[in-house]
Amino acid sequence: MTPPASDLQRIVTFRDTKVMKALLIVGLMLTALGALFITYPVYDRQTKIGWFMGTFGIVCVLWGHYGLFRGGKPLLTLSPAGLTLSSLGKGVVIPWRQVRGIDTVTFRTTTTLWSQLPPLIVPVKLRDVSVVLISRDFYESEILPDFPVLCHTQVWGRTFRPRGGNLIEVCLHHDLLPAKSDEIRREVAARWYAFRDAGNMETAAADTAEPSMAATPPARRRPLDTIRFRINWEKK
Repeated sequence: MTPPASDLQRIVTFRDTKVMKALLIVGLMLTALGALFITYPVYDRQTKIGWFMGTFGIVCVLWGHYGLFRGGKPLLTLSPAGLTLSSLGKGVVIPWRQVRGIDTVTFRTTTTLWSQLPPLIVPVKLRDVSVVLISRDFYESEILPDFPVLCHTQVWGRTFRPRGGNLIEVCLHHDLLPAKSDEIRREVAARWYAFRDAGNMETAAADTAEPSMAATPPARRRPLDTIRFRINWEKK
């Protein structure tokens, strides 16, 4: 069901409250486990590990509380102008006219478990991820130059995935957003269908508009015309 036009003009923001809640829970667990290691050490090194885990857990708890207190940071914003993805730190703006399609995909990738010492890289399967398709030319000219370092990380590979030779999938991970995959896709699709031709219509209107008379510079009199005018005036 397509939302009314008034709802499509409304800016929809998906924030990181889900991530902050998970961070808060992990922080509490690490703090409790660290206190247990400090109170009942089995060997000397376990006490140091307990202090490290407890300190890191307290930092996570404070960070999670602060994130929930400020209402969460926007990770995905949908507006009539386009889609803004902010999960990479700096916002990635994709106008609706640059979107080539919308799809739902399932793929395999890897993630790092930082709760392990040392950190462990494990394979994961991400299911029913909503994606928007953009051209490779737009990706390489407008997005890739702004992230020269991040583009070589696992996070980047899970967010931007090539499809064929000319398209790039921009993944909108619902596991980071406070919404289900079908809800995100429905909001994205409704605005894409409504505004994907808006930019082309504005460009065409600007190209076909008649030039303003005030903007037309006055014709300059050539020197030869001035000389002829003076000669005719003297004859008279």
